[in-house]
Amino acid sequence: MADSPPDLPLPHHGHTAQIVALSTTLLPREHGAYAELAFPLATGLAAAGPTVAGVAFSLAAVVLFLAHEPAAVMLGRRGARLQQALGGAARFRLRWLTAVGLGAAALGLILGSADTRLAALVPAGFAVLLVPAMVRGEVKTLGPEILVVAHFSTTLMPLAVEGGAGWSFAWAASGVWFVSYTLGTIAVHALKAAHKQTPVAGRLGAAVPALSLAVIALGVVAATSGRAPIAWGLALVPPALVVLVVWGMRVHPRRLKRVGWSLVAANLVTLGLLLAG
Repeated sequence: MADSPPDLPLPHHGHTAQIVALSTTLLPREHGAYAELAFPLATGLAAAGPTVAGVAFSLAAVVLFLAHEPAAVMLGRRGARLQQALGGAARFRLRWLTAVGLGAAALGLILGSADTRLAALVPAGFAVLLVPAMVRGEVKTLGPEILVVAHFSTTLMPLAVEGGAGWSFAWAASGVWFVSYTLGTIAVHALKAAHKQTPVAGRLGAAVPALSLAVIALGVVAATSGRAPIAWGLALVPPALVVLVVWGMRVHPRRLKRVGWSLVAANLVTLGLLLAG
């Protein structure tokens, strides 16, 4: 018999509000991660066109991403009180999200070509590497966050390969998103470290402008080398420029939401350039 959602210690009034509050509580809190997943998936679907296998892989990526927060609550990563109050609901949601996500991934593997299945191994491999950090509750440290970036960036690969965009586009677009997201991740950690005056603040602080300028130079060289479409190289530039400006302004960590929206705007330009190439 299928599991049913457990009773929750919530007030007896406002049933609709209770449902909304529960759903919101068990959604991923890392708002920047939504964009980090959405842009690569949009890239793969828009560049190659939607296919049944591609849509299945996209659904799997989204659903398994949504499973992270219930897992964190169930494991006590959000605190003992929330674990006690919502642990049962989190377990119920995690089971169903995992079942749907793995089912969608299996459908994509069955319907996809041999090359598509090979491409799907790349984001799957990064997801597997993340498991130990998730179990230890260390996902928000710099190293695991870069693994998250690698996973999100490469989710477009099976979509692009299955749709006929080719391996070159799949690797190039994944690389652009990986470099852009990694740079943004390092910048956020550097801003937080500078505010808290942690021991790594100096090293991260020096790395942000150096890496930003290096990425801009890489984009210009790639655009002028003739080995790839000009737009693909230029796609690296907008996020790097935003990171450079944000670092120069020494934005306070409390204003990181504004930084996030600035990076989203830059990512829209990057998406347009990738598709134009």
